[in-house]
Amino acid sequence: STSAPLPYSEGFESTTELVLPEWELLSTANPEDGWYINDQVAYEGTKSISVLNSELDYLEEYEIASSPIDLSTTDTASISFYVSFAQRHEDNNDRLVLYTSNTCGATWSYRSQWIGDNNLATVPPQTENYIPSEQSEWSLQSFEFPDNDLIEGFRYKFRFENDQGNNIFLDNINILSSAVNVADLVAPTGNITLFPNPSSDIVGIHLEGLNLRASSTVLIYDSMGKIVDEFTFGQQGADLKWSINISHLPSGQYLFGFPMADGQIITKRLMVN
Repeated sequence: STSAPLPYSEGFESTTELVLPEWELLSTANPEDGWYINDQVAYEGTKSISVLNSELDYLEEYEIASSPIDLSTTDTASISFYVSFAQRHEDNNDRLVLYTSNTCGATWSYRSQWIGDNNLATVPPQTENYIPSEQSEWSLQSFEFPDNDLIEGFRYKFRFENDQGNNIFLDNINILSSAVNVADLVAPTGNITLFPNPSSDIVGIHLEGLNLRASSTVLIYDSMGKIVDEFTFGQQGADLKWSINISHLPSGQYLFGFPMADGQIITKRLMVN
């Protein structure tokens, strides 16, 4: 299938099923218990992907693989994502493992992992069914791909290895090139609000506690990574409000990139209906 261009952004807001050609579930045992679209929980928006691990009383592995992505146009590329996970007990060592393929899925290479209370759990152990209720219960994770992953038919996959812990949720998966790399995606100390979200005409933008770079251009990308619009502003400061008209944009998910005075770029998603 055709490789998606950079920047790659997946917030699952327009996804209804985890099926080909966008997603491939590679688990072979009990696939009905694996990754699924959760339309009740999200870091942003209303959807994420989840494994209801608290309902599993046996050890199992569940994999979800992306469709091909074109990384051949960049010198560096990094993935970032938000995860929310709770153990049931302190000795649960559930793990989330990242693999990549530079053979379009024929072979896979281990890249990184997040384990139990070492670097996976985002809240204290929960004996009841865990559902995150606020953004502070999510953590931003990232990984920079090696040079041999920078090919046209690149794919990534997540494997969740159950160790009888609690539920896990993933949201806001981004793959960005050297122009906007993962260092730019640090969780901001301030806040960016796009409202209403979803929107169909005028969208308000409010930046709080963020030092926006003056005379900069904000780029708007569609779900395929194509730049579809941009706007320039002359304001600078830590508390800014303005609005733009997005009525010309077709329905779908868009990614806004806001340049900060320190060189970072903070991204925010908007659903257009």
